[in-house]
Amino acid sequence: MVFQGALNSLNPTIRVGDHFLDTAKAHGMKDEQEILEKSKKLLEMVRLEPRRVLRSYPHELSGGMKQRVLIALSLLLDPQGPDPGRTDTALDVITQKYVLDIIRDIKRRLDLSVILITHDLGLIAYMTNRVRNTLHGRDRGGRLP
Repeated sequence: MVFQGALNSLNPTIRVGDHFLDTAKAHGMKDEQEILEKSKKLLEMVRLEPRRVLRSYPHELSGGMKQRVLIALSLLLDPQGPDPGRTDTALDVITQKYVLDIIRDIKRRLDLSVILITHDLGLIAYMTNRVRNTLHGRDRGGRLP
């Protein structure tokens, strides 16, 4: 899950690399070198420079960079599909498109499903393969989904 308030999702007192280590260790991964190597690959996948970012504290990164760190962190444990939550709200339009392009690329490359929560119809059209319009549990024809 990637929340819209990236700054609130990262502990400001620890470096980004420690977020990756702590998350992996909490889920049974033991080898720190393996965790860091995987973290570097994931950060590269979201178009961040791993050496710099892993040593940084969250406040040293821009909003878009923090969002991308959270996307990489959400992929660390090999999920079936990251839920980017509302990644669009806290970012300017250019950064929002950049982050969403990264999500689309990861979705395609890893063959993942993504649940995107938003009220932006343009964003829905840009990000989805298919939209099902439902109202109160029924589609427009009155049928249950």
